[in-house]
Amino acid sequence: MSTPPNHLVAPPQTGHMPSEKFANELHKNMWDNVVFAEQKGAFAFVASSGLLVYLNQIGEAKSWVSRPCTWTFQVWIAFVATLCLVLAACFVIMVVFPRFPKAKSLFYWRGISESGSESAYVEHFMARTERELEEAVVAHSYQLSRVAKSKYQWLRYAIIAGSIGGLLTLLLGAIVKGKSGS
Repeated sequence: MSTPPNHLVAPPQTGHMPSEKFANELHKNMWDNVVFAEQKGAFAFVASSGLLVYLNQIGEAKSWVSRPCTWTFQVWIAFVATLCLVLAACFVIMVVFPRFPKAKSLFYWRGISESGSESAYVEHFMARTERELEEAVVAHSYQLSRVAKSKYQWLRYAIIAGSIGGLLTLLLGAIVKGKSGS
């Protein structure tokens, strides 16, 4: 398990809440992790889509649309490659799928928008003490960490499926190129 960067190490326990700076840095770090997972997911989706297009261009994307008992080794490779790439794309959809809780809070857009009015939200926000606001930031950081954990789990599945599909696609491309060159 990796250790957090030095600027994210909690200050010594003194019976007080972490400093505002620490809470804000923690929150920013958690938010950046969520955003980075979605960016990686977008890249994985583009890569999977591109490899599916390549399979189609070399004529292998539909080669397995026949009775499986008639499939050759090459057709099996095409089928597994296509399946893995489609799974990778589906897993990526789960990466970008929203996961924020429906609970009302100072930070969730749904809770803010359900305040009734702009002035009601402002009044609710301004009535909070500094400690309550800092606690809300730290609590939101925890929620963001749960969101990031889920996103990275789906991203891991997408990368595994996409890697297998990508390697099989490259193998298939080499086989097709070898056959057309001979």
